[in-house]
Amino acid sequence: AHFKSQVFGCELDIPVNNALKSFYEGYPQTTVNVYAQSSPDSRFSDCLLEQLGEKMAGLDVPEKINELLRFLHYDFSYKVDSDQFGYEKQFFCEENFIYEANDCEDRAILFSFLVRRLVGKKVILLEYEDHIATAVRFDEGCDGHYINMDDGRYYICDPTFIGATAGMCMPRYVEKKGRVYVL
Repeated sequence: AHFKSQVFGCELDIPVNNALKSFYEGYPQTTVNVYAQSSPDSRFSDCLLEQLGEKMAGLDVPEKINELLRFLHYDFSYKVDSDQFGYEKQFFCEENFIYEANDCEDRAILFSFLVRRLVGKKVILLEYEDHIATAVRFDEGCDGHYINMDDGRYYICDPTFIGATAGMCMPRYVEKKGRVYVL
Protein backbone atom coordinates (compact mmCIF):
# COMPACT_ATOMS: atom_id res chain seq x y z
CA ALA A 1 0.00 0.00 0.00
CA HIS A 2 1.16 3.51 -0.73
CA PHE A 3 0.54 5.97 2.07
CA LYS A 4 1.14 9.67 1.54
CA SER A 5 2.60 11.44 4.58
CA GLN A 6 2.36 15.21 4.63
CA VAL A 7 4.18 15.31 7.96
CA PHE A 8 7.25 13.47 6.65
CA GLY A 9 6.90 14.82 3.11
CA CYS A 10 6.99 11.46 1.37
CA GLU A 11 5.04 8.49 0.18
CA LEU A 12 5.49 5.44 2.39
CA ASP A 13 5.49 2.07 0.68
CA ILE A 14 4.05 -0.34 3.21
CA PRO A 15 3.09 -3.94 2.39
CA VAL A 16 -0.23 -4.99 3.89
CA ASN A 17 -1.05 -8.69 4.00
CA ASN A 18 -4.55 -9.08 2.52
CA ALA A 19 -4.98 -12.48 4.20
CA LEU A 20 -4.55 -10.75 7.56
CA LYS A 21 -7.15 -8.16 6.54
CA SER A 22 -9.69 -10.98 6.13
CA PHE A 23 -8.63 -12.49 9.45
CA TYR A 24 -8.95 -9.15 11.26
CA GLU A 25 -12.44 -8.55 9.84
CA GLY A 26 -13.70 -11.63 11.69
CA TYR A 27 -11.63 -11.17 14.85
CA PRO A 28 -13.85 -10.92 17.95
CA GLN A 29 -13.70 -7.53 19.67
CA THR A 30 -11.82 -7.49 22.95
CA THR A 31 -10.00 -5.01 25.19
CA VAL A 32 -7.75 -2.42 23.56
CA ASN A 33 -4.56 -3.77 25.13
CA VAL A 34 -4.88 -7.02 23.15
CA TYR A 35 -4.59 -5.05 19.89
CA ALA A 36 -1.76 -2.88 21.23
CA GLN A 37 0.26 -5.87 22.43
CA SER A 38 -0.12 -7.89 19.24
CA SER A 39 2.78 -8.11 16.83
CA PRO A 40 2.06 -6.82 13.34
CA ASP A 41 3.11 -8.72 10.23
CA SER A 42 6.92 -8.53 10.09
CA ARG A 43 7.07 -7.29 6.49
CA PHE A 44 4.64 -4.51 7.35
CA SER A 45 6.42 -3.49 10.56
CA ASP A 46 9.95 -3.73 9.10
CA CYS A 47 9.04 -1.45 6.18
CA LEU A 48 7.09 1.04 8.27
CA LEU A 49 9.75 1.27 10.98
CA GLU A 50 12.60 1.57 8.49
CA GLN A 51 10.95 4.36 6.51
CA LEU A 52 9.79 6.36 9.54
CA GLY A 53 13.11 5.77 11.31
CA GLU A 54 14.98 7.29 8.37
CA LYS A 55 12.73 10.35 8.46
CA MET A 56 13.38 10.87 12.18
CA ALA A 57 17.13 10.23 12.17
CA GLY A 58 18.97 12.83 14.22
CA LEU A 59 15.98 13.88 16.32
CA ASP A 60 16.10 13.63 20.10
CA VAL A 61 13.48 11.66 22.07
CA PRO A 62 10.98 14.50 22.65
CA GLU A 63 11.23 15.54 18.99
CA LYS A 64 10.60 11.96 17.84
CA ILE A 65 7.56 11.63 20.09
CA ASN A 66 6.14 14.92 18.83
CA GLU A 67 6.79 13.97 15.18
CA LEU A 68 4.93 10.70 15.71
CA LEU A 69 2.05 12.61 17.30
CA ARG A 70 1.97 14.95 14.29
CA PHE A 71 2.01 11.90 11.99
CA LEU A 72 -1.10 10.50 13.69
CA HIS A 73 -2.80 13.91 13.93
CA TYR A 74 -2.35 15.06 10.36
CA ASP A 75 -1.75 12.05 8.12
CA PHE A 76 -4.84 10.07 9.12
CA SER A 77 -8.50 10.97 8.72
CA TYR A 78 -10.66 10.69 11.83
CA LYS A 79 -14.03 8.98 11.86
CA VAL A 80 -15.77 7.19 14.72
CA ASP A 81 -16.45 3.51 14.16
CA SER A 82 -20.24 3.87 14.23
CA ASP A 83 -20.02 6.24 11.24
CA GLN A 84 -17.42 4.18 9.35
CA PHE A 85 -18.60 0.63 10.11
CA GLY A 86 -21.91 0.89 11.97
CA TYR A 87 -20.37 -0.84 15.00
CA GLU A 88 -17.30 -0.60 17.27
CA LYS A 89 -14.14 -1.94 15.58
CA GLN A 90 -10.71 -1.64 17.12
CA PHE A 91 -7.80 -1.86 14.69
CA PHE A 92 -4.64 -3.87 14.69
CA CYS A 93 -1.68 -1.70 13.56
CA GLU A 94 -1.92 -2.66 9.90
CA GLU A 95 -5.59 -1.74 9.67
CA ASN A 96 -4.75 1.94 10.09
CA PHE A 97 -3.28 1.72 6.58
CA ILE A 98 -6.18 -0.27 5.11
CA TYR A 99 -9.26 1.77 6.01
CA GLU A 100 -10.01 5.36 4.99
CA ALA A 101 -10.12 6.64 8.58
CA ASN A 102 -9.42 5.69 12.18
CA ASP A 103 -10.46 6.82 15.65
CA CYS A 104 -8.91 7.32 19.08
CA GLU A 105 -8.19 3.72 20.05
CA ASP A 106 -6.80 2.91 16.60
CA ARG A 107 -4.44 5.86 16.78
CA ALA A 108 -3.42 4.97 20.34
CA ILE A 109 -2.64 1.39 19.27
CA LEU A 110 -0.50 2.51 16.31
CA PHE A 111 1.20 5.31 18.27
CA SER A 112 2.09 2.96 21.15
CA PHE A 113 3.64 0.50 18.68
CA LEU A 114 5.68 3.22 16.94
CA VAL A 115 6.95 4.74 20.20
CA ARG A 116 7.98 1.40 21.65
CA ARG A 117 9.72 0.24 18.48
CA LEU A 118 11.16 3.49 17.06
CA VAL A 119 11.91 5.43 20.22
CA GLY A 120 12.35 2.59 22.72
CA LYS A 121 10.09 4.16 25.34
CA LYS A 122 7.52 2.51 27.57
CA VAL A 123 3.91 3.39 26.78
CA ILE A 124 0.63 2.93 28.61
CA LEU A 125 -2.89 3.21 27.27
CA LEU A 126 -5.42 5.36 29.12
CA GLU A 127 -9.03 4.33 28.63
CA TYR A 128 -11.67 6.86 29.61
CA GLU A 129 -15.42 6.35 29.33
CA ASP A 130 -15.47 7.66 25.75
CA HIS A 131 -11.83 8.07 24.72
CA ILE A 132 -8.46 6.31 24.63
CA ALA A 133 -5.14 8.12 24.83
CA THR A 134 -1.56 7.15 25.56
CA ALA A 135 1.14 8.22 27.95
CA VAL A 136 4.89 7.79 27.44
CA ARG A 137 7.54 7.32 30.13
CA PHE A 138 9.98 10.21 29.82
CA ASP A 139 13.26 10.52 31.67
CA GLU A 140 14.00 13.89 30.12
CA GLY A 141 12.63 16.84 28.21
CA CYS A 142 8.91 16.82 28.96
CA ASP A 143 6.53 19.00 30.92
CA GLY A 144 2.80 18.93 31.33
CA HIS A 145 0.21 16.37 32.37
CA TYR A 146 1.45 13.00 33.52
CA ILE A 147 0.54 9.89 35.46
CA ASN A 148 2.80 8.53 38.17
CA MET A 149 3.55 4.84 37.86
CA ASP A 150 5.91 2.69 39.94
CA ASP A 151 8.71 3.15 37.40
CA GLY A 152 8.31 6.89 36.80
CA ARG A 153 6.21 9.59 35.14
CA TYR A 154 4.22 8.82 32.01
CA TYR A 155 3.36 12.00 30.11
CA ILE A 156 0.09 12.20 28.25
CA CYS A 157 0.62 11.90 24.49
CA ASP A 158 -2.74 11.94 22.75
CA PRO A 159 -2.65 10.94 19.08
CA THR A 160 -6.23 12.22 18.64
CA PHE A 161 -5.78 15.67 20.24
CA ILE A 162 -4.89 17.55 17.04
CA GLY A 163 -1.92 19.86 17.50
CA ALA A 164 -1.09 18.59 20.99
CA THR A 165 2.48 17.79 21.90
CA ALA A 166 3.81 15.46 24.59
CA GLY A 167 2.40 16.41 27.99
CA MET A 168 -0.82 17.95 26.65
CA CYS A 169 -4.12 16.42 27.75
CA MET A 170 -7.53 17.15 26.26
CA PRO A 171 -9.10 19.61 28.72
CA ARG A 172 -12.13 17.41 29.42
CA TYR A 173 -9.86 14.56 30.64
CA VAL A 174 -7.44 16.55 32.82
CA GLU A 175 -9.36 15.76 36.03
CA LYS A 176 -10.48 12.27 35.02
CA LYS A 177 -8.82 9.01 35.88
CA GLY A 178 -8.63 6.55 33.06
CA ARG A 179 -8.13 2.83 33.22
CA VAL A 180 -4.44 2.13 32.70
CA TYR A 181 -3.19 -0.65 30.45
CA VAL A 182 0.53 -1.30 30.83
CA LEU A 183 2.05 -2.51 27.56
